[in-house]
Formats: sequence, structure tokens, C-alpha cells
Amino acid sequence: MANSSVLGHPLFRNLKKLKRIEEKDRISELSDELLSNIVARLTLKEAIATSILSKRWTNVWVSYPFLDFGFLQINYYPEVLVHRVNNVLEKFDGGKLDKFRIVHPMSERFKSHIDEWIAFATRNRVSELELNFGSWRRHEGFNNYYVPLHVFAREDMMISNRSSPNVRSFVSLTDLRLTAVNLSDPINAKNTAPHLKLKSLKLYDCFDLKKLELLAPNLVSFNYEGDYKKRLCTSIKDAPQLASLRLSVETGFESDMHPIFPRGKNFIFNQFSSYLPKLESMVVSVALFEDMSNFMELCVFSNLKTLVLDANSSSIRLCCQVAAFIISASPYLELLELNLSSTKASLKKMEALELPSMSPHKNLKEVKLSGFRADVYIVDFLASLVECTDSLLKINLSAYATHRSGDDLFVENCKICVQELRKILYTNVQLIFHD
Repeated sequence: MANSSVLGHPLFRNLKKLKRIEEKDRISELSDELLSNIVARLTLKEAIATSILSKRWTNVWVSYPFLDFGFLQINYYPEVLVHRVNNVLEKFDGGKLDKFRIVHPMSERFKSHIDEWIAFATRNRVSELELNFGSWRRHEGFNNYYVPLHVFAREDMMISNRSSPNVRSFVSLTDLRLTAVNLSDPINAKNTAPHLKLKSLKLYDCFDLKKLELLAPNLVSFNYEGDYKKRLCTSIKDAPQLASLRLSVETGFESDMHPIFPRGKNFIFNQFSSYLPKLESMVVSVALFEDMSNFMELCVFSNLKTLVLDANSSSIRLCCQVAAFIISASPYLELLELNLSSTKASLKKMEALELPSMSPHKNLKEVKLSGFRADVYIVDFLASLVECTDSLLKINLSAYATHRSGDDLFVENCKICVQELRKILYTNVQLIFHD
């Protein structure tokens, strides 16, 4: 009797009812729109995994707008990647695609599949496209994938391409990133569509590209990185909003090796002169300035706030000179970064370091320097910079270098230089040294 009275008690009945409510799948009762909104906040891998939750969730992910296949392991065989990507694309419901990203070593052998992926992206009005086929060592007989250049063409000039018949031109693209692909034919403004929505263009190790001309009136960021084997003639037409520029080259260590760009002012000034005063961020290789005989020809960088100089194999002395002249021409510069990791340190002066007056600079707040090796030119440059800058708050030095060995004497020399620098710093300037 006691048990039956307890089971019949109203409180116990409420507890059983509450348990049934808790066990019920409330989320699955939400509308398709809300479920899709939930899935859109997950990664692609997580979104696909929701299909096993219940029958209600089986096809929710197929409208997922961010197809980022970067989660697939880079040590997969390409055939495995192709199978998995194709399997996902077959289930996609054809909605607007915000992002399509492949990061895996691929070659021309998989051209038909890659063409289909690009066609899929263009059909679904992709906004952000990234193809990164690098990270494998190239070997004899390895051929990079060739991007079908008619994806850049105007609609009225497009013709059927036998090798890539389904690939259409980009119309909704805002961000394009290509790494380790081939662009063999000239991309020029005469036969390419104005990319009205393109805001960011990044080209890394795009082999065989010799000429690039694009009409991109809303372009904000342009990045190019390449080696010294080929020369590139590039021109960005009518891009009044360009605020970020990156031109990075590997010059090699032999005197007969030339960077990928026509060197010095012929490249910087002839091809980007109208944009330099508007830039807010600039990352450039010092090698591009090696043929400049008169740095006074540098324009005023009226809006530049971040400057990164990559010395590569250029001399540290030249790097200091370029930095000083750009600082003197950039009244609103706030951050300076110098990458000296591939340079050879000078323990004694071979030539005098002639620097322009950088004072009074009232906005430079931080200096970052990687590859610090107690170079005499760097010490003089930093001393001059401290003297000429009223606003400097932090100097961050890193001794880490690409080819550095664990030499105790090397570290000790760096520490001695740091101690000397501390003596000339103002009390409000923080000096950080990472050995």
C-alpha cells in the first residue's frame, strides 16, 4: 500500500512527465531554416557528422554553404581526397556557396575532377575560393594543375573550351587564393571581365605566370609570392580602394639570379605608383629596391600604418636604408617588422650606414625584428630609430633564424647587444628579447 501511494503521489507523476519531456528530441522539431542555421555554425566535418543523429538530420547539412575541405589530412592519397570531395558535392543542394576551399597536393593528372570542382563553385556563385595544391616536393614528371583561364573571361568572349567545357567565369567572387597552380597564358584586362566584387587576390607560387592585368575596382588586398626564375609583369587596373599590398620574392643566393619582378623602381613605381599613397599595409621584399639609386624618389605613404620588410638574401644594410626611407615618408606608421632570418650578419661595418632623418615621428609604436644576430647595422638603425621616435613603446627582438645552429657564442653576442640597446632606450620603451 505504501508503494502504491507513493507512485500515485502527484509529485511523482510530475517527475515522470518531466523525464519524458527531457528525453524528447526538441531540436529536431525545429524548422529546416533554424536547423540549417545551426549547422552553418559548425565546421564541414562536424556538419556532415550531424547526418547520423536521426532521419530528421540526414539531409540538413546538404545546404551547408562553407565547403572547406582543409580538414582532410594532407597525407591522404589524392584519389582518396577526390572521392571524398566528389561525394560531398553530389549531395549539395545547389544553394548559394559562401566558401570553397581545397588544401592538398594535387597535379594535372586530376584535371577533370578539379575542373568540375571549379565549375561547381562558379555555378553556385561562390564568394570565396581557395585552391592550394602545394606542400609536396616536386619531382621529375610532376605537372601542376593548369587553371582554365577562361574563368576570368568576359561573358561575351567566352567560348566552349574542350578541356574544361563546364567551367564558367566568376561573377560573385570576393576572395581568390591560388597556391602552386599554373597560370600559363597572359591574364589581361582586354579580355577579362571587370571583377566588380573581388576584394582580395592572393597568388602564391603560381608557375609560368608572366603577365597579370585585372580590372578590380573594389580590390582591397593584393598578395603575390614567387621565386626568382621568372619575371612577372603585373598591373591592377582601377583599384582605388587598394589598401594592402604584399610583394614577396625569393631572390636566391647567386648574383646571376634575378627576382621574379623587374627590379627596383621600374616595378614598384611604374606598376603601383598610384596606389602607394593610399596603402595602409605593405609587405615587400627588400630585393625590389636593390637597383634604386635615389631613395628620395619614394613617394609619401600618406596612410601606411603597417610595414613589413623581408630581407631574404639582401644585405642588412640595404634593409635598414629602405626601412628608414619608408619610415621618413610614412607619418602615420604604427608598426614596423623586419624579417632578417635568411640574411648574413655583419659583425663589423664594411660601408657607412647612411640614413635619412626619421624625426620627428609621432606614431610609430612597435618594432618587431626576427632573425636578430647582433648585426652592427641593425644596432645603429635601432639606436637612430629610438632617437628619432617620440611614440615608440616596444621593441621585440627574436634571435630565431631559419638556418641557425645552437651556438652559445651567437646567443651571447645577441645578449650583449641587447644590453647596449637597453642603455639608450627611454624608460617608457619596452625591449623584449627571445633567444
